[in-house]
Amino acid sequence: MIRLRQKNHSLLIRWLAIQVGCAVALCCFLFSFAWAQPHKPNVLFIAVDDLNNDLGCYGNTQVKSPNIDRLAARGVRFEKAYVQYTLCNPSRASFLSGRRPETTGIFELVTPPRTAMPEAIFLPQLFRQQGYYTARYGKIYHDGRDDKLSWDLSEEPEFLDPLEDAMTKRRYANAPGSRTPDWQALDLPDEKTRDGHSARQIARLMEAQSKAGK
Repeated sequence: MIRLRQKNHSLLIRWLAIQVGCAVALCCFLFSFAWAQPHKPNVLFIAVDDLNNDLGCYGNTQVKSPNIDRLAARGVRFEKAYVQYTLCNPSRASFLSGRRPETTGIFELVTPPRTAMPEAIFLPQLFRQQGYYTARYGKIYHDGRDDKLSWDLSEEPEFLDPLEDAMTKRRYANAPGSRTPDWQALDLPDEKTRDGHSARQIARLMEAQSKAGK
């Protein structure tokens, strides 16, 4: 009976090894196939700070989120999400590098990812190496930290409205790393807010690069 269990255990391990090997081989094939295509897909990556799932597309009837709801209706909405680390810089460094925080060694907000991982190939850098035009407008790496190897164009949006600017400065006026739970309803058109201006700049950039064949 013991010998039978050991034999079955060995066969199970062998079967799992074959399955894992096939899966890895398939992933490698699909990855190389995607890069080899003459017409590569355009990729828009949107990173949002501190956004929970209190949204219309997740069934919340109080929050009005028509733009995200339309985006969710056109794509895939995931019902489960997990964060690598409950802090901005470690989490962003993790998903941009494909390495866990335990591997990157970044557990706080002050270490630039390139300093901790000088040899790493980050996600936008990988696209750039494959002939993509890569650009960012706003926060991808933590706190506006940049990586010269990642981008053809890198810009940080500015505040157009003095009221929004003052509100943000007031929120961060305390000791470094601490924030006040401050908010304010701005009486100005969407294109004058920082987010609205950023979205329009990104749309214009995408249109220009598309017409240029990039």
